[in-house]
Amino acid sequence: MNLRSFKTSLHVFSWLLWSDVRLIWKDFFQNLIDAIAWPTCLILVNGYVMPSLGLPASYGAFTTVSMVVIMGAYNAWAGSIAIAADLAGPRTISYELTLPLPYWMVWVKNGLYLALKTAIFNVMPLLLGKIILGNQFDMSNFSLVRFALIYSVSCLFFGMFALWSTVITTTADGHSRLELRLIGPMFFLNGWAASWAAMYSVSPFAATLIRFLPWIYAYEGTRNAVLGSNGYLPLWICVSMLLLFTALITWSSIRLFKKRMDCI
Repeated sequence: MNLRSFKTSLHVFSWLLWSDVRLIWKDFFQNLIDAIAWPTCLILVNGYVMPSLGLPASYGAFTTVSMVVIMGAYNAWAGSIAIAADLAGPRTISYELTLPLPYWMVWVKNGLYLALKTAIFNVMPLLLGKIILGNQFDMSNFSLVRFALIYSVSCLFFGMFALWSTVITTTADGHSRLELRLIGPMFFLNGWAASWAAMYSVSPFAATLIRFLPWIYAYEGTRNAVLGSNGYLPLWICVSMLLLFTALITWSSIRLFKKRMDCI
């Protein structure tokens, strides 16, 4: 690919991505409601009900930050359902493969779309948490720079991981079963309800295994940026590991997409 053809491919890539992003704004209010409904319920329960059962008063704030991660992951996954169905059925993506850009750009564009959709809406739990919990949600250690870094890297990972999930399964039903059997449990086992340090205090072996899975770094890095670094994994480790996982998953999904669509 020479410089001229690369510029043409980049222009087409940008146009395709913008066409997809415009659909987000078309359904803005529906997407906003989706980003508010579940976090509101969980923040209320974890902030006011669970402490009455003996959990720390700060548990609501802790799970509010968890909601930033899990909502991002689930919304990216929800967007991937349509891609999985298309690959298993009509394959309308074949049209984009006829345009003047390489197949890997077509594929990566879908992952970036999922990441952008995730990033636009899924910061809402922080705003809701502060409104609902008030002073119980201490944001005195919040760092905008650290949060912007870990949030953008996490959203990129969620988008690429959700995209990868569509090519490791061959049917839409298989994609749904993957969520029920593997992805859903890992979302919760990898830091939703407890920090890595707390898990290590219970089972060092299990906590060490969890370090080989990417979600723990999204949870720990986000808490580091919002609640402060004390008691959480260092931010640079979280960002570095998420970038590594993103690169590996992107490379794998491109190879699988090429094989699936018989690209050259």
